Amino acid sequence: MDDFTSLRRNMVDCQLRTYDITDRAALAAADSVPREAFAPENLAHLAYLDQSIPLPGTGRALMTPMVAVRMIQLLDPQPGEDVLEYAGGSGYGAALMAHMGVKATLWEPDAPARTLAEAALGRAGATGVTVAAAQPAPAS
Repeated sequence: MDDFTSLRRNMVDCQLRTYDITDRAALAAADSVPREAFAPENLAHLAYLDQSIPLPGTGRALMTPMVAVRMIQLLDPQPGEDVLEYAGGSGYGAALMAHMGVKATLWEPDAPARTLAEAALGRAGATGVTVAAAQPAPAS
């Protein structure tokens, strides 16, 4: 087992399960999706701590694991459903839901965040996620 695999398992057991995350599919996704792939390379060592991680050039952050997985648990996505995540940053939430069997679309209005997400999803080997550019609403 590599270091990130053991850190990921520890995150699931010590952070997620202890904060009332009980959905087996969400826990399995968190135990399988390599969160370090969604953090900037120089901050990958922080991926499994209970803290958000800034995403350079975006003004956003990769939210804490507990918040991300708890939100997904509340959403209760079911295999085969279509899910739209708007402004999902580096794509971690979309990757988790795709691992749970949904067809996830990450609709990202911020070009730097969209670039980060496309790269992160590739590094993670995530399938089932489409990354799309959000277009501004037409002026009336």
